[in-house]
Amino acid sequence: MGALVSSLLKMVRRLIGENINVSYVEPETPLWVMADSNQIDQVILNLCINARDAMPDGGKLILELSTATFTDSDSRARPWIRAGDFVVLAVSDTGTGMSPTTLQRIFEPFFTTKGQGHGTGLGLAVVQGVIQQHLGMINVYSEPGHGTTFRVYLPATEKPSDEPHHTAHGHAPLLPAHHRTLLLAEDDSNVRLTTAAQLRRFGYEIIEAADGQTAVDIIRANPRIDAALLDIVMPGLSGWEAARIIQHTHPMLPIVLCSGYSAQLMDSSPLPSHWRYLAKPYPGDALLRMLQEMLADIPPKAPTSAPSAPPS
Repeated sequence: MGALVSSLLKMVRRLIGENINVSYVEPETPLWVMADSNQIDQVILNLCINARDAMPDGGKLILELSTATFTDSDSRARPWIRAGDFVVLAVSDTGTGMSPTTLQRIFEPFFTTKGQGHGTGLGLAVVQGVIQQHLGMINVYSEPGHGTTFRVYLPATEKPSDEPHHTAHGHAPLLPAHHRTLLLAEDDSNVRLTTAAQLRRFGYEIIEAADGQTAVDIIRANPRIDAALLDIVMPGLSGWEAARIIQHTHPMLPIVLCSGYSAQLMDSSPLPSHWRYLAKPYPGDALLRMLQEMLADIPPKAPTSAPSAPPS
């Protein structure tokens, strides 16, 4: 677990910005969990982005790994606790903190304290879902004006043997992407940042767009894009409308359409065979596996020197 956190620190610092000091308190001994590393990456990145947003004027972000053992009596005293040995990841910030009313609702899908266009409220719902899939727990302590600490508890395990690795759900390992360029169109800047960071960490080159029209313009101008990931609900041209326009000029381009809302928002006609729908919130490995499957028999496009800056 320590190696995983350490490997993310550079990416976290880039996402967080220079006005926030990021520190990591390492465990004295190696700690092991049986978990999907891609999903735990997603948990850490979402918690760090959440902390960043609570510190608009700067501050401190602290990641810390430790252990905890709970007994049956602990479980009876605090209902959210399960008995057992756990690896604990604490993510603390010196930000604005949260009121008791907000704390009661933070894990609800689509609940957000941010203004329109600055968050869908899916980040912490994703975090909780991933942790529950791994039979873990999450707890949060916060006071207005005094910052916030999230603690993630994952069941501890012994050091694994050197046998071939499979993920927690029995899947074969994901293969790193080589020479693959993806267009990521997402109007929620936090979702776009965390998704792009995870895809880049897995080897993809990412070109970002914050709306459907920009996505269409980028596709038209850039022949090296191998696939497009489009949020359905975006201002102006929706992801669905953008996909239909792209289909006319690039009829075989693989497209993933994502939304936290019902799939019924999409056109009632069936999707082309090289399109997919992915419901939010989704675990990070679900997107990676979907892309791997969609691109398996398609050779990478030849790289060009055409750069594209992410949206501001």
